[in-house]
Amino acid sequence: MLASVGIALLVAGRPVAAQELTIDWSRTPVTGGMTLPGEGTGGAAVLQLRSTGPMSFHLVTIERPPVTGPAYAVTGQVRYQGVEGQGYLEMWTVFPDGERFFSRTLGAQGPLAALHGESNWRRFELPFELSGASQVPSRLEINLVLPGRGAVWLEPLHVQQLAGPAGTVQGVWWS
Repeated sequence: MLASVGIALLVAGRPVAAQELTIDWSRTPVTGGMTLPGEGTGGAAVLQLRSTGPMSFHLVTIERPPVTGPAYAVTGQVRYQGVEGQGYLEMWTVFPDGERFFSRTLGAQGPLAALHGESNWRRFELPFELSGASQVPSRLEINLVLPGRGAVWLEPLHVQQLAGPAGTVQGVWWS
């Protein structure tokens, strides 16, 4: 049923076709962001976001994501510099009935660590578990939240099915 449904990314109301479940910043413009072609691993485009004060950046909305369970995650590489306070990446999972749940990188370490100070490239994960859900998500909304000044760079994002439950990931945070 879900395999026959197309995948679309919505950014500022303009649909963009998803390619192999990867969000490519050279094809996905972000308000307030700058695309840096060839700056990522293997020549991928990198998204650069800078903040001079508290700010939330909407990165992408994925309509009809191809996730069926039991768990999935949005993953990627992030680096940051001069981030004041505790910034984070977040994923809102939205169901057809309007229910909304979030995952945030608010851990102390690892792929779920908050964004604070400075870091070289590191992996991040925004996991979610579908167990107990009677329906699959209608969309995923991915954001970056910075409580103060700072700069963040993101390599392409990947939507991935996970083999086991997301709750087995240490430090996971979702509502």
